[in-house]
Amino acid sequence: MSEYIATTVSPARIAAQPTNVSDLDYSERDALIVKAIQVDGHWLVLSRYGDDIWYLDGFTSNTPDSEKCIDFRRGPLVFRRVLKELMYRYLRRGREGQKRPTGSTIRGFFKVTLPFLEYLTVLKIYSFSEITPSVCDAYVKFCKAQTVRGLNAKPLSQSYLHKRLFAVEGLYELSQYSHDPIREHPWADNSSFAMAGLIGRRREGGRGVRTPLIPDDVFCILFDNAYRAIENGKNLLDIRDALMAAVKEKKHRSASSLLKAKTQCLTSFGWEGGVEAFEVAIFRLRTACYIVLASVSGCRNHELTYLQTGAHHRTKDDEGTIFHWMRSRSDKTDAGIHDWMIPNVGVRALRLMERWARPYQIMLAEEITSRRRSNPLDPEIAKAQQHSQTLFIGVDSKRGNRVRTLCHRRWSHWLTTFARECGVDWNLASHQFRRKFAN
Repeated sequence: MSEYIATTVSPARIAAQPTNVSDLDYSERDALIVKAIQVDGHWLVLSRYGDDIWYLDGFTSNTPDSEKCIDFRRGPLVFRRVLKELMYRYLRRGREGQKRPTGSTIRGFFKVTLPFLEYLTVLKIYSFSEITPSVCDAYVKFCKAQTVRGLNAKPLSQSYLHKRLFAVEGLYELSQYSHDPIREHPWADNSSFAMAGLIGRRREGGRGVRTPLIPDDVFCILFDNAYRAIENGKNLLDIRDALMAAVKEKKHRSASSLLKAKTQCLTSFGWEGGVEAFEVAIFRLRTACYIVLASVSGCRNHELTYLQTGAHHRTKDDEGTIFHWMRSRSDKTDAGIHDWMIPNVGVRALRLMERWARPYQIMLAEEITSRRRSNPLDPEIAKAQQHSQTLFIGVDSKRGNRVRTLCHRRWSHWLTTFARECGVDWNLASHQFRRKFAN
């Protein structure tokens, strides 16, 4: 990370940058700042306009780094210049009548523009000015004829079809601020919403309710298993802490000596399943706490993964009744910091997770110290700080064993594993608990 140097950049300076780049010369344009990050009081530029990859702001903490950027190398080279122009406009101003988009919205828009750009190159169209309504109509037919890969080929869903066609409308609108505008509206007397077959349906989804409702019998099995895991949570963490202390004393021993020390420690506590089974139980406890908190609060996945040490507090009314609250953050409705009422079992789950996460939080603190010593301007310092007090964290073995908040994809794995261990034949996903809570 030695290439990063402190700059005089600030949010105010970035905000003052022009929203259109078509009138700038190449050096001015390529120097525009797309993303900057503050590390211990110093601002570092992470992305400039001239870069092939733009890192973006506005993602929840459960989003992996690979999904926090747009890579212009994924699109046809011939359209890269104009695509950057309109994506920069979209990033700075949004679309007509809409608020400025979040990073995830920008990335989603970028992704659904790529099929159209690839389609244009197949037709040997290499300029936006060559795009006509007839070309766009042909693209609509092309999309409707496409099928989703899988055992049973199905046409694109109406919602995804709408996204693709809505992206074409977006390209038209945004390209008007570029050097190569699309001359005519893709379909002046129609709309992407209508062509996707969503007229007369509720716009929010035009999709109806897509989240399956967990059946009562399945939910009872899952919650019962999670509750029983929490009941044994303190005992499990007592063993975990003793095991970590035993390993620390013998950290310079061979792998076989460490395994023997671990086994002896577990046996002294009456654990008979072996080291591997104990590690499975520890991670299962984290999933159990997640299931209980999701079930009793109705929180979304990102709201739970924002939870930090000290999230619980309580209030008392005039009659002496105590209410327990869980404080986190919600990015869905711009609610920001928010409190959710939870019952006693939710408080127990929070307390267990605070203790469960402590060794990982120590690892994060050690990482920050190490990075500061190596390079005080390492952007990873600021990134690690964002996770330093988080509860639902884990080690990312694919990224140098860094400790970070668990991403949404990893939760799909852990929840599926938990359900399978409970003998439940149900395709469990994190967002299903919110609907079950509401139901």
